[in-house]
Amino acid sequence: MKSLRVTVELVDGTVTGVRRASIQHRSARAIAVPYAALRADSDWEELTKPGVYFLLGYLKAGPTVYVGQTNHLMDRLRTHRNRTNWHELIAVTSSDDWLTIAHTHVLESRCYRRCLASRYFLQNAQEPRESQISAHDRQAIEEFLQHMVCLTRCLGYDFLMDEPDASQTEVVSTSPGNQTKSQSKAGVPSIQDIFLPGSGAPPPPVKHEALVQPSHSPVQFPIVCTNKRNRQATMHAWPGRYVVKAGSLLRKESPKLMEDPVQAWMPKYRKELVQLGRLEPVANALRTVTDIEFKSPSGCSCFVTGTSSNGWQDWIDSAGRPLQHYRKALK
Repeated sequence: MKSLRVTVELVDGTVTGVRRASIQHRSARAIAVPYAALRADSDWEELTKPGVYFLLGYLKAGPTVYVGQTNHLMDRLRTHRNRTNWHELIAVTSSDDWLTIAHTHVLESRCYRRCLASRYFLQNAQEPRESQISAHDRQAIEEFLQHMVCLTRCLGYDFLMDEPDASQTEVVSTSPGNQTKSQSKAGVPSIQDIFLPGSGAPPPPVKHEALVQPSHSPVQFPIVCTNKRNRQATMHAWPGRYVVKAGSLLRKESPKLMEDPVQAWMPKYRKELVQLGRLEPVANALRTVTDIEFKSPSGCSCFVTGTSSNGWQDWIDSAGRPLQHYRKALK
């Protein structure tokens, strides 16, 4: 991308308040608004146009993002009001009213796939579908998307990672930590360091050095695993990031687990996810509607087996090797 001149306006005079970002001589515009500051009579121009929006929050599993598109943002936000505790909204629109609802559908789908590759817990219940647009518009959308990435990072967020290769999404993916590392020089403060919002914001991404097995062959991420105690659950592992995949079946909580104060979080967390629509009851079990992220393999394993579990031993790859085999690469 060529050199761009980005302007960030602190509307309230603080880095934790309303912030606008724009690129000189480009149509993309973004606004970040603390969710608590949103009101039904909010009159920011960006909230009355077609565009793509992101809701940011923080759940037990980690930093969370929801991706959506709309023809009129304030009308759409009413449907999100009572669903969860978001802490910030980012909306991206065009200054010249170039974006149509067909364009926003394409952008929503592309942003969804980029968020999947990030360190954020994606809360969409299903993958958005793209609309049919002309080849000329698609080329313009590609440029607009790059400007969206620039603007959201200037506002302090890195959920729009490089989009994974669709042909390798289920087998090989670059570690989010390594992607972030390659985008900044050591010792130079990033834009996120300068504009990152206040204490409620997600922590900066964990950076990992290039990791290799003792055989010197590079580890391919994600590491795809099934659970020895629950073969109907699938987990993808990256360094510091363990994701139970959508469609996995969860076993009932064992009576022993219900009495274990260390694991008392799990039944409650399952109920929260059912209320959010991220888990659904099926027969005598629960099924994951969306990917669910954890910080440890044991937390993942406890979640799917309904009992105490050592995830380093109970998650196994397609060759039957326990996750312990990759422990050095995952640290």
